[in-house]
Amino acid sequence: MGTSQVGSTELIQTNDPRLQTLFYRNGSLWTTHTVFLPATSPTRSAIQWWQINPTSTSNTGCVTQFGRIEDPTSNIFCAFPALAVNADNTVLISYAVFSPNIYPSTGYNLRYSSDPAGTMRDGVTFRNGTAKFDDGGTGASRWGDYSVATIDPVNDKDFWAQQVVSATPVSGTDKWETYWTKLIMCPVAPQPSGFSTLSANVCKGQNNVLYSIPSVSGATSYTWTYSGTGATFSSISTSLSINFSSIATSGTLSVVANNACGASSARSVSISVNDIPSTVSVSGGGGSFCNSRTITASGGSGGSIYWQNTTNGGFSTGTLSSIQTITTSGTYYFRANNSCGWGPQGSATVTIQNTPGMIWVSGGGTYCNSATITASGGFGGTIYYQGGTSNGTSLFSTSTSHVPTSSGTHYYRAHNVGCGWGPQGSATVTINKVPTAVS
Repeated sequence: MGTSQVGSTELIQTNDPRLQTLFYRNGSLWTTHTVFLPATSPTRSAIQWWQINPTSTSNTGCVTQFGRIEDPTSNIFCAFPALAVNADNTVLISYAVFSPNIYPSTGYNLRYSSDPAGTMRDGVTFRNGTAKFDDGGTGASRWGDYSVATIDPVNDKDFWAQQVVSATPVSGTDKWETYWTKLIMCPVAPQPSGFSTLSANVCKGQNNVLYSIPSVSGATSYTWTYSGTGATFSSISTSLSINFSSIATSGTLSVVANNACGASSARSVSISVNDIPSTVSVSGGGGSFCNSRTITASGGSGGSIYWQNTTNGGFSTGTLSSIQTITTSGTYYFRANNSCGWGPQGSATVTIQNTPGMIWVSGGGTYCNSATITASGGFGGTIYYQGGTSNGTSLFSTSTSHVPTSSGTHYYRAHNVGCGWGPQGSATVTINKVPTAVS
C-alpha cells in the first residue's frame, strides 16, 4: 500500500510483508517485517518483530515473544525495518517513517533485555527528510531498497544503521540519500528484581510504612514515584518510608535504577489505601415492644459488623453479627471493624414489655346493700376496671377497688402499650337489700 507525505499528493510505496531481516544471537532467532493493519482492511503500515526459539519442539512454544511498532491512529506509517541484536541481547530496529505531516524520514527503537516482554522503548528519529519525493514514474514512488542494521565488530555492543531519507532536490529533480548512524550503547542499569519489603494494603493516617528493593548492579541512584495522592516520602536509595495522610488514595509505587546512561525499566507494586469502616446504622429500635424485638445493623462499609451488646464504644470481636433479638429494655450497639480499626458505632434503644400478668379479684360473695371488691396482680401493666364486660378493653377507670351495689360479675384487666391486654380477673357478688318494714 502507499503512504502519504507532506507537500505532495505523490504516494510512497511500502512494499509487502515479507521478512526483511533474520538475526541469530544468544540461542534465539530474531526477525522483523512490515505488516499492514488492520489485516482485513489495512489503513496503516507498521513494524512487527519476533524472537524465536529454534530448538523448541512445540508447535506453539517456539515464539518467545513478539511485538509491534505502530501508530493506532494511522497518522504515522512505519516500513522497511532492519534489525540487529548485540552481545547483551539489546535489540535495535531501524525503519522508514512516513506521515502526511512530514517528509520521508527514518527512526529507530531499542529494546533492552531487562525490558518487559513484547515491548520496545519509545521511538527516536535518526534523521528528518528535507523535501518531498517523487521518482517520476507512474504509481507510488519506490522506496526502501537500502535498509540495514548491524553490530559494530569492535565491541559487539554498538549498532550501525542505514536508512533512506528524502533529500533536497537538485536541478528540479527529487532526490533521496542514504544515511548512516552509529549508536554507541551505554548500558542502563537493569530493572530492580523485586521488592524486599512491601505492604500492599495500608491504612489512611498510617506512617512510616517501609518499602525496599535489593541493590541493582551498576545503579548510582534510585527514583521512587507514587501515582496516588496524600503520600509523602523522599529517597534516592533502595528503601523508603512512606507517610499516608488521612486523605491518601490508592496508587502504584514504582522505582527505577539510575546510572550515567539513563533509567532502568520500573519495578512497581499496587498499594491499596484503606479507610476505617463507615458508620453502622441500626433499625428496629425507638419504641416499646412486647416480650422481644429484633434489631438489625447495616452499613459499616469496608469492615465486618460486630455486636457490642450494651457497651457504648465497645471493641469486642466476640460476636460477628448484624441481627440480634432483644428481650430486655436498653440501648444496644453495633460497630464495624477492619485492619485499619473501628468505625463509628450505631445504636438502637428499645423498651421491652411483657404481657401483663393475671388479675386476682377479692371480695366476691353475698352482701347486704353493697360490697367492696379489690383487684391485684397484673404485673407489668396498669389495672383497669371493666365493669360487667368480660374481656373488656376499656381504658377509662384505673381503679383497683370498686363498691358494687347490685348483683353481678365484675371484671378487671391489666394493660401496657407494648403487649396490650393481659388475662382478666373477676369477682361475682350477690347484693341483698334490707327488707322493708312490715306494716
